[in-house]
Amino acid sequence: NAFRYANNIHTLILPVSLKSIATYAIQNMNNLKNIYSTANNILWSVSSNNSSYTSANMRLGCEYLLKDGKKQYLYWKGNYNAEDIAELYVYYSDESEVIIPDNIDGYAVRKLGNNLFRDSIANNIEIPSTVGEIGDNCFRNCVNLRKIQLPERLNGINNYTFYGCVNLSKIDLPQNIQRIGDYAFQNCSSLAGEVVIPDFTISIGMYAFYNCTKIESII
Repeated sequence: NAFRYANNIHTLILPVSLKSIATYAIQNMNNLKNIYSTANNILWSVSSNNSSYTSANMRLGCEYLLKDGKKQYLYWKGNYNAEDIAELYVYYSDESEVIIPDNIDGYAVRKLGNNLFRDSIANNIEIPSTVGEIGDNCFRNCVNLRKIQLPERLNGINNYTFYGCVNLSKIDLPQNIQRIGDYAFQNCSSLAGEVVIPDFTISIGMYAFYNCTKIESII
């Protein structure tokens, strides 16, 4: 609760030595706009489109900062269902090619959090095979994203996951996909050809492929 409800704070400048952020540290800081490191790099920029980060994405447990070259993540790690796992939920980089790590300190990266890459400039994002869950809005409005390979472990496409990825031209859905959420691929206007729905899929949400005008068939 270090800065919780500190609504007069607009900017936080954190030391480069910082390795963890405790439970609820910046939750409900309704006017927080940017977090910087003392190296003057933006770690996290909060806009009107992703202001939910300060309330929804600071979760129970300890939050840690991972610096990987020019990429910087905030992540959670802990034991869930008798397994040591990590969840990435805040990301910053100006690189166009992104390779997501498959583990952090021995904790398998199992989840990409809500809004993780929303509005990112990346044109290629590589997801490790360890990931089984991708949050709502994860790649929303990634207008430069052209290709992405989804891991076989993935069992669902959540709401708005690829909404507005206007240059995404192809998507192969893993066989374990059971659900495709609402608006999941809406306005992916470059998706073309054939989309194959896996045999295990039991639900497709409303407007899931709305305005995907170049898709010729969905089977």
